[in-house]
Amino acid sequence: MAASTLTPQALLARLAALTSRKSGLDASLMLVQYSSPLVVALLLALARLRARAAKIPLGVQTAQAAQSSASAIGARTAVRVMPGAGVRRVAEGWAKVGGGIGEARVVMRAFQLLPYLQWLLSLHPHPLASLLRLVTAPHKVNLESPKTLPTLQALSLLAYAPLEHFAWLGSKGVITVSPTTLARASTWSCRFWAAYVFITIHQLRGTYVGLVRERRALARREDEKDEGAKADGRALAGKWMTWATDCVTNAAYLPLTLHWSTPSGLWTNPLITASLGTAAALSQLSAEWRKE
Repeated sequence: MAASTLTPQALLARLAALTSRKSGLDASLMLVQYSSPLVVALLLALARLRARAAKIPLGVQTAQAAQSSASAIGARTAVRVMPGAGVRRVAEGWAKVGGGIGEARVVMRAFQLLPYLQWLLSLHPHPLASLLRLVTAPHKVNLESPKTLPTLQALSLLAYAPLEHFAWLGSKGVITVSPTTLARASTWSCRFWAAYVFITIHQLRGTYVGLVRERRALARREDEKDEGAKADGRALAGKWMTWATDCVTNAAYLPLTLHWSTPSGLWTNPLITASLGTAAALSQLSAEWRKE
């Protein structure tokens, strides 16, 4: 939708459509969740700046100066105040909001296991037969099949989701497990997610090769004055936009999933996590916004 035609009513309708979709709502919440540490850091920096001006000179006469003479200039004293306390309270509250939204997104993902299972069944309508064929005749498995990478993606997500929620329920005391078991479940959950991201990046490389091929074919058609080339060009531009958005999303997810896949993490600064998560959220939100 062009910016000139985006009236307030149209904008409201677009926002309503965005947040009514589960993927659009999740992307919106993700943006608030991951940008929260950045907002908190800015608020705390503002509080520190205000605190630097804590000494304010005030014209208050001392008792000795008041007793001396009427023409004596009142000695100025420095009264220390504590500005920025309100800003710090806002920062603390915003941090809690971000944490609460993170918890809500985990609950929302609890129901994502069913679509993952449905995806796998769409690839293999007879999963037991497919599994039996894999076990009894692995040499007959066609690794070049277009189903291979999507199957690995579906399996990685089917492993990721239960482990994530097992760790989350354990952290809430619903499941009684040791802290070591919780840490392992959380780490392996992120490792399966990282595997999904790696496979997706590999697919994006193949998508790029296909788009380049389409662009060259379209250029030849334009040279031949093909009437349908203009419409196909607009469709190809949309494919490039989708590909670029997916690249940004997975480029942000890759270091994040690797960071969470190691017990000690790759960095200690939470603002790195916040920046990468915000980039992924903005990318996903832009993709959702373009949906009609």
